Amino acid sequence: MYLPAAFREEDPQRIDALLRAHPLALLVSGSGADGPHVSHVPLLREDTGGPGDRLIGHFARANPHATAFDDGDAVLAVFTGPDAYVSPVWYASPGVPTWNYAAVHVHGRIRRVTDREALSALIGRLAAAFEADVGEDWRWGGSGDPQAGKLDYIVGFEIAIERIEAQFKLSQNRSIEDRHKLAERLAASPREADRTVAAMMTENERTQTQKE
Repeated sequence: MYLPAAFREEDPQRIDALLRAHPLALLVSGSGADGPHVSHVPLLREDTGGPGDRLIGHFARANPHATAFDDGDAVLAVFTGPDAYVSPVWYASPGVPTWNYAAVHVHGRIRRVTDREALSALIGRLAAAFEADVGEDWRWGGSGDPQAGKLDYIVGFEIAIERIEAQFKLSQNRSIEDRHKLAERLAASPREADRTVAAMMTENERTQTQKE
């Protein structure tokens, strides 16, 4: 990731919050003659209790990506947060158009979860986490669940996280006055993503003030 120092995000809580709020990632692997394989998959970050965390998820078995890698291969998971167009007329001082956004790249090593009980447990953890996010309580019943036959149609995997790069581009390279005016304009937008970016900008200002 091209990562200018002004936009680098290193706060683990803010990074984890983005992964949790925007779990649908682009999973990229391989660079052979047929090009990289890319899939849109929801991923959940888990604490392993050891030296490194992991991401868990699954492919449809019919997805060619499910067979396009070997256990231990390097992969990249790209998480994209909210984004907002920035018009130069919103600044107090002269400028040009740009785009504010938040993105996280997670690099790691992938392996398939081939044991059926382990796969069932993985699905249970995914369901529990994402159901909680929407305030529901549907639960996976394990290998005895009426839907357990559908396990035959998926391929589970784990990604051992090796490195995380995060960029929260929130106009940190502009003056305080410009940032405040921009945040006010985005906060009044009818677009939810714009308002979310405005909230992130305000939070970023507060965090920086506390550090000073």
